[in-house]
Amino acid sequence: MMTAIDVTIIALVLWALWQLRRLHSKLREHKFGSGSRRVAIGLSLIGLFYIADLALMWIMPHIENPAVAMQQMSWLHLNLAWVLMLCVIALVATGFVRNIRRLMSHALQAQDSARRYQELLASQRSALSQLRDSQTRLKTILETAFEGILRIDDHGTVLNVNAAIVTMFGYSEAELVGSNVKRLMPSPHHEKHDGYLENYRRGGVARIIGKGRDLRGRRKDGSEFPLHLAVTEYDLDDRRFFTGFITDLSDRVRMERQLRQAQKREALGRLAAGVAHEFNNMLTVILAYAQKLESRALDAGEPSTELTQIREAAQRSITFVGELLNYSRSSAPDVKSTDLNRLISEADTMLRPLLDANVQLQTVLAGGLGTVRVNPDQIKQALVNLVINARDAMPDGGCVTVETANIRLDKNYADVHVDATPGNYVLLAVSDTGTGMDEVTREQAFEPFFSTKSGGHRVGLGLSTVQGIVRQNGGSLGVYSEPGRGSTFKIYLPRVAGKPAPTGDPQPAGDERVGGTESILIVDDEVMIREVARDMLENAGYQCVLAADGLEALEVLASSPAHIDLVLTDLVMPGMGGVELAEKIAERYPDTPVICLTGYTENGLIGHAMESHCRTALQKPFTVRDLLRTVRGVLDVAGSAPKDGSE
Repeated sequence: MMTAIDVTIIALVLWALWQLRRLHSKLREHKFGSGSRRVAIGLSLIGLFYIADLALMWIMPHIENPAVAMQQMSWLHLNLAWVLMLCVIALVATGFVRNIRRLMSHALQAQDSARRYQELLASQRSALSQLRDSQTRLKTILETAFEGILRIDDHGTVLNVNAAIVTMFGYSEAELVGSNVKRLMPSPHHEKHDGYLENYRRGGVARIIGKGRDLRGRRKDGSEFPLHLAVTEYDLDDRRFFTGFITDLSDRVRMERQLRQAQKREALGRLAAGVAHEFNNMLTVILAYAQKLESRALDAGEPSTELTQIREAAQRSITFVGELLNYSRSSAPDVKSTDLNRLISEADTMLRPLLDANVQLQTVLAGGLGTVRVNPDQIKQALVNLVINARDAMPDGGCVTVETANIRLDKNYADVHVDATPGNYVLLAVSDTGTGMDEVTREQAFEPFFSTKSGGHRVGLGLSTVQGIVRQNGGSLGVYSEPGRGSTFKIYLPRVAGKPAPTGDPQPAGDERVGGTESILIVDDEVMIREVARDMLENAGYQCVLAADGLEALEVLASSPAHIDLVLTDLVMPGMGGVELAEKIAERYPDTPVICLTGYTENGLIGHAMESHCRTALQKPFTVRDLLRTVRGVLDVAGSAPKDGSE
């Protein structure tokens, strides 16, 4: 009899057979692995064996020996049970192995993912480190850039600034970031900047974006300075930003101004050199005849006021020409070791009469003052000009202070003042308590003929001459002044080792004339100069012969029956000049001395003349006394004894 269990087993076996059929079709489609195939085949075989067992049990009653058949069936059942158990074990083992393999595969995948994650993490760390290095380099470049760099948004709010901006404008970074950039602008841009940005946002009208412009900036202390501004723009996160690049032009503007002054001095120097020669020729004639007529009037006991005024006007003209040449020329004057304290003390009696009664003069002289190598006469002239300038700046009275000090100029001062170098200096300062000057006036103070004085005051080369003198003596000049606080002019002269040269008392000027009877050849292309010089010399007893140029002078020397004891020649003449003439005379008449006359003041020209066999040079315009003493001195040195008598 079949039980319910047998029926269930039979149903399962039939299901297994049906699955086996499906397995066959699935195998063709390669949808199952080998493990699944083995399990399905095993279950199918067990089911077949079990069906065969049931079939035997059905036919058992018809077997001759049922006991033996039953024993065989028990043995078969036992074997089938073992086979079934082994199949179950195989099925479980197969699933376990499959799970182990799946876990191992997942572990390998996880390990590979972890490796890739570590590589990605290392790459991100490297990129982050490179980004930090790049940011550090960029920040270093921005912070050390000479140009000022700032970033603003489309409303003018400052977002970032570098160190150069902080230095230029005097604000701290905290004060600038978050504020409006217009605080760095003077009027009228300060008031109009918001409108500029608004117009640009609405219509894209750019005034300086993508361009460069020279403008002025305003520092925290309110002072203004020239600058160059270039602006770029960019978009980020749907917003517009601007980057400004600012260059401080203060040094460039100052150097350009100094270059213009140097070019002006050079042009004025060329003009002055040419004018001085002709002007000094005329002044020589005017001064000589004025002195001659004045002397005759005095001898006759007649009034000579007009003649005296003519002579004084000529002398003032001579002084003016000297100031013009002092301002323009760059050659070094004759210098000697000088004690400025002694020089100021000697000039004190000359300075006080120049001041009004309501102006006091005060001197503050430093002890142990260093020595300087300068031309004392030029420094005195500069001091006089500065004191007169101080007096004119105090119409209601005040105090002029002249002081000296030992001082050292450092590199910072030299960087700002291009005409100065670091080193030890002696300071000569002249201060006043007058009206002072604003920045515009200070910049023009040393311009020739510039003046802020009202009518009635002479406009000339006072401060310009001071600047030229200081430059010629190797020094530098600075002015410090504010409106209502007076002015201070500071002269820095290089300090040198050694003691000052002794100063002798000047010899009193005498009216005596040193004459003689020697023969003198006067060579000059100006008829008036020849006539004036002959008049001066013949009045002193000399015999004179005239020539208009060097060639004519050589002809006179060759044809003159009388021996020519001395040649007096102008340096600059058409044809053969004085230098070439002196060389020819030295070759042909070595015993005849030559004196060179010149209306120029350049040391190079005079030095060339001295190297060209001229015994000495006489500067035009000259007085009777200057000419006679020079001539007599050269003749005495040449060995020509003076002779008694006169024409």
